[in-house]
Amino acid sequence: MVAIIENYAGIEGKIVGMTDHPTREGYLQMKLALKKSKTVEGFPNLAQADEGTTIHINVKKEAADQLAVTKSFSGVVRKAPGQEYFIK
Repeated sequence: MVAIIENYAGIEGKIVGMTDHPTREGYLQMKLALKKSKTVEGFPNLAQADEGTTIHINVKKEAADQLAVTKSFSGVVRKAPGQEYFIK
């Protein structure tokens, strides 16, 4: 059994790719070169260990068009089991 830790982090990075999610209907998977993360008060920052790497963030398709235009992302995410992130 996987222990679930409620966690959030503010992150910033450069979008390096966007593809259909292989298993989640209605989602795309954004590849982000994670530049830095900040702790959200009251929650552990699990993204800190991934700084300097490329992470995968699950994005609802309706939000993806705006992200594709900006080429960068900053916002609050939570890390889920399986090394995936979701936008809060």
